[in-house]
Parts: sequence; C-alpha cells; structure tokens
Amino acid sequence: MTTSHSTFIYILLLLFSLPLRIITSSARTEAEALIKWKSTNLSSTSLLDSWSISNLENLCNWTFIACNADGTISEINLSNATLSGSLDHLNFTSFPRLTSFILNGNNFSGSIPSNIGNASSLEVVVLFNNSFQGKIPSSIGKLRNLQTLDLRKNRLNSTIPSELGLCTNLTHLALAENSLQGTLPISLSSLIKLSQLALSDNFLSGEVSSDLITNWTELIALQLQNNYLTGSIPYQIGNLQNLLYLDLSRNNLRGAIPQCVLMISYNNLSGDIPSSICNLTSLRTLDLGENNFKGEILQCFGNMSDHLEVLDMHHNKFVGDLPTTFGIGCSLRSINFHGNELEGGIPRFLANCQRLQVVDLGDNHFNDIFPVWLGNLSELKVLSLRSNKFHGLIRTSRIENMFPELRIIDLSYNAFSGNLPTSMFQQLKAMMRVDQTMKFSGEIPQQLASLTSLEFLNLSYNYLQGCIPQGPQFSTFQNNSYEGNVGLHGFPISDGCGNDRVSETNYTVSSLEDQESNSEFLNDFWKAALMGYGSGLCIGMSIIYFMISTGNPRWLARIIEQLEHKFIMRMRKKQRSQRNYRRRNNRF
Repeated sequence: MTTSHSTFIYILLLLFSLPLRIITSSARTEAEALIKWKSTNLSSTSLLDSWSISNLENLCNWTFIACNADGTISEINLSNATLSGSLDHLNFTSFPRLTSFILNGNNFSGSIPSNIGNASSLEVVVLFNNSFQGKIPSSIGKLRNLQTLDLRKNRLNSTIPSELGLCTNLTHLALAENSLQGTLPISLSSLIKLSQLALSDNFLSGEVSSDLITNWTELIALQLQNNYLTGSIPYQIGNLQNLLYLDLSRNNLRGAIPQCVLMISYNNLSGDIPSSICNLTSLRTLDLGENNFKGEILQCFGNMSDHLEVLDMHHNKFVGDLPTTFGIGCSLRSINFHGNELEGGIPRFLANCQRLQVVDLGDNHFNDIFPVWLGNLSELKVLSLRSNKFHGLIRTSRIENMFPELRIIDLSYNAFSGNLPTSMFQQLKAMMRVDQTMKFSGEIPQQLASLTSLEFLNLSYNYLQGCIPQGPQFSTFQNNSYEGNVGLHGFPISDGCGNDRVSETNYTVSSLEDQESNSEFLNDFWKAALMGYGSGLCIGMSIIYFMISTGNPRWLARIIEQLEHKFIMRMRKKQRSQRNYRRRNNRF
C-alpha cells in the first residue's frame, strides 16, 4: 500500500470519527447540566439514581430521559415524579436539541427562568400543577418551534407577555388557574394555529377584542371563565367553525348574545335569545344561567334536544310556557329553569327525554298537578318543583317501579294535598322535603321507615296524623321535621305510640356520631351534599336542616351545577377519543 493511499484512509477515518467526538461532548455537557441540577436543587429520590457521571455511556437510558438518534437529549419528562425544587440551576442552554420539557404534577417552586428561551428546539413545555411563582418570562417568545405551553395550576401573577404572539406554531396554550392580571395582549392574534386556549380562573380584565379572535380559525376550545372580562361578546366568535367548547361564564360581560355561544352563565347579559341560536346543530351544552335574559323560551330548544345534553337557563327573567317539542330520541341529561317566571304545565313530551338525571323547575309559576309520568324516567336522580303552584293529589301510577334512581326530591311551597304516596319514595336516598304550605293528610307511610339512606326529611305544616314510623333513619330526625302536624304522635314529639319510642340517649349518641364522622365536610357543605347524593353517606343532620330551612337551597344548585360539569367533561372526553381515533386511522 502506498504512503499516499494510507494517508488518505487515515484522513477518511479521522473525518468519520469527528461527529462521534462532537456528539459525545454534547452528551457530556447535557449530562453534567442534569447532574448539577439534581445535586443543587432536586429533592433526594432514588428515582434519579441513574443520573450519574459514571453512567454517562447510558445517558439515553437514564430515567425520565429520551434521546435523539444522535444521542443528544430530546425529552426530559418528570411527570408526577413527586419531586420538589426549582429551575434556578438548570442551564437550558446546554440542551440545544431538547424538544419536550415536562414537569407536571410535582411541587416545583420559584420562578420560570428566562434562559428557558435558549432551548430553541423546544416544542412542548408542560409545568402544569406545580407552585411556580412570579412572571411568565418574555424569553419564551424565542421558542419559535413551541407547540404546547401548559402552565396551569401554578401561582404565576404577572401579565401575559406579548412575546407569546411570536410563538406562531402554538396549538395549545393553557395558563388557567393562576393569578394572571391585565388584558389579553392583541399579539395573541398571531397564533393562527391555536386549537385550545385555556385562560380561565385568573384575574384577567378588559374586553375580548374582535381583532384578537378573528384569526383563530383552528380553535376548538376557548375557556375564559372566572375572570373579570368586560364588554360584549364579539360576534366574530360565530365565525370560528371548528369551535366545540366555549366557556365565558363568571365574568362581567354585557350586551346581547351572539348566536354561537355555549356557556355564558353568571354575567350581566340581557335581551331576548336570538332565534339564530336554533341553527347550532352541533350544540351539546347551552348554559345561560344567572343573567338578565327575558322573553319566552324558544320552541326550537325542544327540537335541539336530540343532540343537546345540558340546558341550563336558571335565574333569568324568562316567561311563558316550556317548549312542547321534545321528541323521541331526546338526549337531555339536565334541564334547569330554576328561578324564572315560567307558567303553565310541564309538557308531557318531556317524557321522551329518557336520559334525564336532573329536572329543576323550582321558583317559577307553574300551575299543574303532579306530573306522575316523570316516574318513567329511569335515570332521574334530582327533581325540584319547589315554590310553584302545583296542586291536587299526588296520584300513584301504574308504573311498577317509579323513580328507581331518585335521590333528591323537593316539593315544598306548593299546594299538594291528600295522602303521601309511597311508591315514588321507595328508592329515595338523600333528601325529601314536602313541608310548609303543603296540605298532605293521612298517615306517614310506613315504607319510609325502610329508607336506610334517607338523610333529611321535613314533613312540617301539613295535616298528617297517626304514629310516626320508627326505623334506622327516623330515629335521627328532630321534632322540627314534624312540627305543625297536630295529629302526629310518637317519638320524637311524644310518647303516645306504645313501645315504639327510641331512647333520647340513643338518639343523641347517634346524632353526635353522625356529626363527628362527617366533621370534615362541615366547612364545605355542598360537597357533603353532593357526596350524600352520590353514595348515601350520612351527613350532619343539623347542617342540612339549616341550609334548607333558610329557604335558599344553594347547596342543591351546586349539586346540579356539578352534575352538569360532569356531563360536559364526559362529552369532551368522548370527543377527544373520537378525534384521536380518526387521527390514528387517518380518517378526517
């Protein structure tokens, strides 16, 4: 072999070896940066034992680390690793090819360092559910490849930096559940690829500019609830044809409602509901509660019930009758017209809505007999007809098993009369109220004594007589459950029913045990009520009576609100699953 030929081969081998040396050097730099971060800041954990300089050759096998083909780090994923610490000593400049940085579900604190903008290849940054404080660094605007930024559930308290508008590849921006202030920067209008924007539960103010949202043509979900936004809802929202989920509730919005809005409760919106809302053929949730809307309920809401699952219009100024257009195949799960000025009767067509779990028509002017046909609704859990003009006998139905899933019923402040029916209360597990201004007569049905999960009973101010039934739950009810019924006797109001008296000592012990075992719920009563509704848990009796006897059953409204939220979350989960399935199978 000639000398020149040997020299050529040597140079060729040297050239091939250079990239390997460069990669090794880069990997060492990354490893040293991680080890320094671990040693100076991260809480001690065996999960990071593999992060060692002696284990450099296995860098790509370190826990929570993934690599590119050239051996450099592509992903740091410490999701739900129960770690604490800060990012102060993590040098992002050492990771030029890092694409994913995921820390969600830990207890990191401190600020988000400005040098995060030096990791120029980042596409995914997820710091969700930690304790980061301070501001969102403007240097994030240097991450031009960024597609997902999730900073939800932290303690960030700055304004939203206008530099975020430079991240034009963003598809998911989630800053909800912080303490962010100020207005929505107009620069966000540059995020034309945005599909999900979550800014809820902050202190954001100002108007939602029409110029801001016009370019968000890919937007699927927009969450701005629980802020201090003002002004009107821009009609341009109606042009966002891909929008599936919109929540503007609990702000200070005013003016008329555009045709496209889904959830705008707890604002100051007014006027009539535009008939164009009937064209929203994909609408699943319509929440207009706690506003100042007036006029009649659109008949088209009944026609929309083949796809509408939540219809919530509580506490407005609606008048007239309920729609009579609920057809076969109705998909409604919750209907809430509480606190309006509706009148007439309950349309029999509502029986077509076999999936209904919540019916709240309380505090209106309905004038009808008891709709016994509601007993056919096999999934109905909550029924409130309180404070209306319902009257007459509650006749038993031929239905063999009425209200099989009923948990809460409130018939108070009506004019029902006659005997208390038994067939409709056999499954009751949470609360029954048929008190003041009612005219029930006869004896208390003995079957009620067998309801071992009944948490509250108020039969006061009727014309009931005879002995009070005795059973596991009846021994826990106080005198005020029966007051105003002069013909009643027996424990706890008298000793006049022979040997059926339960000792006062046993009652007191039982009551104290109930209250002690449920003390954890007392600070947040509505959660307790929801748990009792869901599983029949014993709830502190005195607290329940206080909340109901005030005449303002806010806890029941919260139960209904939480159920509606569950329905919505299930819908979103189902929609995501369907989209993911189509993507996996290339079905568009």
